[in-house]
Amino acid sequence: MPKLGPDVLGIGQDREKTNAELELKHKELLRDYNLVYRTPEGQRVFHDLVEKCYLFRTTFTGNSQGMMLEGKRQVGLYLLHMLNLDSVEGVKIIARIEAKIREGEEEK
Repeated sequence: MPKLGPDVLGIGQDREKTNAELELKHKELLRDYNLVYRTPEGQRVFHDLVEKCYLFRTTFTGNSQGMMLEGKRQVGLYLLHMLNLDSVEGVKIIARIEAKIREGEEEK
């Protein structure tokens, strides 16, 4: 009696194809993020999103609003990851952005 399994049914092959397709889509998406956010317009949008996503402010409020703010922060962290700014170079870039944000808050 033949042994049944994912390869006999073709499931393993479909999974490999799906993984390859997902990897290709992910690489395309990374390229797209970098193309968009490397333009002057994209950088302005990036700075705005970083400010709105509570990356440099506490999200703890002691109530349910903190969960909403933490969700915004997770979006900001995802953006940093997609732009490969969760590295040492990224930390330097983010520190400059944070300084600009704090300067703006002090002027208010």
